Amino acid sequence: PGGGWTLSGTAPDGRGPAIEASADRLEVRQVRGAWFVSFEPAGGRETWTFTLPTDPLLALSATMNAGNARYDLAGAHLSSISMTVNAGSVTADLSGATVDSMSATLNAGSMKVALPAASASGSFTVNAGSLGLCVPPGAGLRISANDTFLASNNFAERGLTKSGSTWTTAGFDAAATKIELSATANLGRIELDPEGGCR
Repeated sequence: PGGGWTLSGTAPDGRGPAIEASADRLEVRQVRGAWFVSFEPAGGRETWTFTLPTDPLLALSATMNAGNARYDLAGAHLSSISMTVNAGSVTADLSGATVDSMSATLNAGSMKVALPAASASGSFTVNAGSLGLCVPPGAGLRISANDTFLASNNFAERGLTKSGSTWTTAGFDAAATKIELSATANLGRIELDPEGGCR
């Protein structure tokens, strides 16, 4: 709560991330590539916990390269969130956040996203890997999908109906909460409400 932020964690050499902060922008960047860190001896990985403020409206951009990340954004007010995963694993819980727009690109690896419990729009691209999306109860969902023959999804199994390239839940027009997404899968899989959830 409030307008402050904190960063804590560990690195094998005691060196922290590079931080650039100004009145309207904050950037935290790992000094060394996570890909090389992952090949260090046991205990050599960096681990960081970054806490964001809930009062201001934020535009959040996050990239994970060959590592694991969990984004727990309950209480956050986001004008936008953009996530990129390159050969890594990410879990993002947006269920308790307000989000105007969201986007994510997955380049190998896995990502699970608990969608916000308020109307929102977004786009997701899967270039090899698996994407799980958890839909809040009662929300109407419409997905414009552009899949290749090497991609797959479980939209029909989750009760969505298809018209052209668009999948829609029953009662979408009457739903108080509407989530509209575009999704592209190239050699990957997109699942709605995957087994085990998204948190």
